[in-house]
Amino acid sequence: NTFKIRRYGTCDEPSTFCSTAPNSAGSGALIGSSGSTNISSNNLVLSVTGAPANTPGIFYFGTNQASAPFGDGFRCAGGSLARLSVLFIDATGAGSYPLDFTNTNSPVGSLLAGDTRYFQFWFRDNAFGAAGYNLSDALEITLCN
Repeated sequence: NTFKIRRYGTCDEPSTFCSTAPNSAGSGALIGSSGSTNISSNNLVLSVTGAPANTPGIFYFGTNQASAPFGDGFRCAGGSLARLSVLFIDATGAGSYPLDFTNTNSPVGSLLAGDTRYFQFWFRDNAFGAAGYNLSDALEITLCN
């Protein structure tokens, strides 16, 4: 068992885990974030870089970590899964998605302070590999208030 020591009034920084795999744009897509994991701030933005330009993809999240081959990469988010809306990667291979914790019509709107979720980006990549899709590495986020 592992545990985290949390100082009162602070939020943990998101941390990456799992492996990315090469794609048609290069050595692999990388997930990141900006803003705060504080739900009250409602300014957390997921980002991805190193994905194929002008391709669709989705951020999705799960209730636990996984590690399994999937498509031309690795599925790192597991358990109960929820997907966010489709976004298109820009010409530089990057994209971002603001999380809106106030939107009760979104899976993100049901998350609460103290929840830990595992986020990953899943994208189309017809120009590389046999499956035609690939994934980024993953991001562990524990929300606070």
